[in-house]
Amino acid sequence: MRNSKSSKLNIFSRRVFILTVFNGIVLFIFACRMFFLQIIKSRDYKTLSDQNSINVIFIDPERGKILDRNNLELAISKNSYKLVLYKKKDTDINYLFDKLTQILQLSEVSKQVVLKKMQAAQYFRPTVIIDYLPWKDVCSFEEVSCELKGAYINKGLVREYIFNDIFVHVLGYMGVPNDFEIEAYNLSRHKDFKVGKDGIEKTYEKNLIGEFGIKKVEVNAYRAVVQELSEQESKPGSELKLTIDKNLQEYVAETIKNEWATVVVMDITNGDVLSMVSTPGFDPNMFSRGISENEWSEINTHKSLPLTNKSIAKLYPPGSTFKIAVALAILHKGLDPQQKIYCDGAVTINGHTYKCWKKGGHGHVNLHEAIRGSCNCYFYLMGLKAGIDSIHYIADLLGLGNKTGITLPGELSGVNPDQIWKKKTRKEEWFIYDTVNACVGQGYVLVTPLQLSTMIARVASGRKVLPRLVTDIGKKEIPPSDLKDLGIDNEHLKFIRNGLENVINNPKGTGFNNRILAPEYMLAGKTGTAQVISKDTAENSGMIPKHLRSHSIFTGFAPVHNPKYSCAIIVDHGGWGSVKAAPMARDIMTKVQML
Repeated sequence: MRNSKSSKLNIFSRRVFILTVFNGIVLFIFACRMFFLQIIKSRDYKTLSDQNSINVIFIDPERGKILDRNNLELAISKNSYKLVLYKKKDTDINYLFDKLTQILQLSEVSKQVVLKKMQAAQYFRPTVIIDYLPWKDVCSFEEVSCELKGAYINKGLVREYIFNDIFVHVLGYMGVPNDFEIEAYNLSRHKDFKVGKDGIEKTYEKNLIGEFGIKKVEVNAYRAVVQELSEQESKPGSELKLTIDKNLQEYVAETIKNEWATVVVMDITNGDVLSMVSTPGFDPNMFSRGISENEWSEINTHKSLPLTNKSIAKLYPPGSTFKIAVALAILHKGLDPQQKIYCDGAVTINGHTYKCWKKGGHGHVNLHEAIRGSCNCYFYLMGLKAGIDSIHYIADLLGLGNKTGITLPGELSGVNPDQIWKKKTRKEEWFIYDTVNACVGQGYVLVTPLQLSTMIARVASGRKVLPRLVTDIGKKEIPPSDLKDLGIDNEHLKFIRNGLENVINNPKGTGFNNRILAPEYMLAGKTGTAQVISKDTAENSGMIPKHLRSHSIFTGFAPVHNPKYSCAIIVDHGGWGSVKAAPMARDIMTKVQML
């Protein structure tokens, strides 16, 4: 009996010992864990705790203003209100979406966009759901904000373009950054922050963007701000001052508003672009405040190319305006400008007939008379004698076939063709008819309107004029480039300038009906008509659809005896240069001289 009790006592003691040891081990593990959490990891968990109650709000910087040459505001930053979602694991997206659609006046398309953004939002990262809220919607939201856990209104800035579409192709517009822009501008934490997408806004993004500020606030479970803890102010972007003249820009836009056209006006003395307009345009404010899919589709697919700055990003055959380069090539080659060529309306070269624009022809003409009357037959024959190499050389000096270097994205270089170019790009030999076509600005020759304005500025000044758009960054002046000598004989340039003066001011000139009568404002220049289809096809087509009609072109300078301004105008499918483009040039060049 005693042995039995002793045995049971031993078993009990052993169990107590085991249980005690077990409890001790467990307590030791808990103690180690508590030591690890409270001592070793205390800082990390304090940070996590702070993040649960402290919200970091980034303060958008004020984007730098863009001004015209007379300090008139063209683009500014304006206060706006954004709807932001702070998505957590327990956020009821469907409930929140239903409540928002009840209080905000959203279209069906906008509702779908908002829902997609809410569903795609990352957890614990503020995401802009609506970029621009009207004040009445802000008030409606605030009335029921306590029911909208996870959504809040954030005050920000929106870009406003004061003159809508008039400056859009110079200024550009704003949009959400792509992956490249996020990395380039360090926007990994600001993926909804809009950046410049075209024009000056894109080229000078790093100057305009400024620096973000940071505000730390304590928030409750509903993300409502309890108190502000600290703030580091944002830094505004740099102000830009342009060469553009607002008054001239408005006048040009009004002059060509009913056409698909582009105009460039430059100050010859320093290369300042005083006006650059491409029509039709679009309202860039749509992008700042959020553009719908339908609006984007309409702009993006319209055959008039409203998104394209045609001044720099569309190529045209220059037509008879290219005869300026050919005429200089004839002189450069040493050919006699007094030599007469007979024009009876057509000329046969290697068995093929090439027509002059004037039926019946111009009769016997020399170089001066050929420029004045724009005689095709003269330039066919004398251009062949000069040769494509000389023509290419002179056109290159005049800036054709090369980007001007203007600080706008998307500039095209155009085509100044020669034998090497054709062999390299088309894998073909150069033929006589290639030179013949080039002599009248057709065939492979392609230019931008900005190149035409630059070309005529160089002819008028004898200097290597380079166009520019920005004069000041952050109120620091950017001096114009030194205008180097063009490298063309001054006597040759004088001869051509005299010919261009007679184009406009001689009764036999193609632009005589568009002369400026005031002697101090007299205009010189060259009309052009660039064919879209062949002349024979056009003559046999009866009524030609607009998109197949010739482009109407003019380029010129004024005043004649002391050149200061150059211009180039192209009216898409506008017909004869002397009928459509030249009258516009007369009015615009009169206006710029009276500013």
